[in-house]
Amino acid sequence: MIATKNERIEGEVLTISLRKNPASVSIIDQDAIIEEFRTNIPASWQPNKTLILNHFNNTGEIIAGVDIIRDKKTLTIK
Repeated sequence: MIATKNERIEGEVLTISLRKNPASVSIIDQDAIIEEFRTNIPASWQPNKTLILNHFNNTGEIIAGVDIIRDKKTLTIK
């Protein structure tokens, strides 16, 4: 589908479409993420991807230690 640049195929029985996924966060360096974007768990912590993605969507800023993934697609067959 990508090679033919055809994002939708409709048939009598089913439809196949290629849709763009929303942006998501990929953690590159967990230790580079500032305190504001962390969720504290006793004895450890994890990055809060929802806060990071909301910050990117609102400001366009990509914080240190992450990459925003914007080119993922999903194949849908109905």
